[in-house]
Amino acid sequence: MATVYLITTGGTIEKAYSEQTGTVQNIESKIYRYLRLLRLPECELNVVPLMNKDSLEMTDENRLLMLGMVRAVLNEMLLS
Repeated sequence: MATVYLITTGGTIEKAYSEQTGTVQNIESKIYRYLRLLRLPECELNVVPLMNKDSLEMTDENRLLMLGMVRAVLNEMLLS
């Protein structure tokens, strides 16, 4: 069985239009709704929510956080 880790950071796929403010915002994660529509037989899918931030707003600290999470996931996979 294949194991896939999906580290979520928000962004375009997570944006929603707010009628109250007239802006597009990352309010709540929709990734689980999208993933339910996929057919992934023989696949273990692990979603790792890291942040809910648009890439235009990401800082170097956010990028370091992502790198740390990727390293942690890789270490976990190696130990399994």
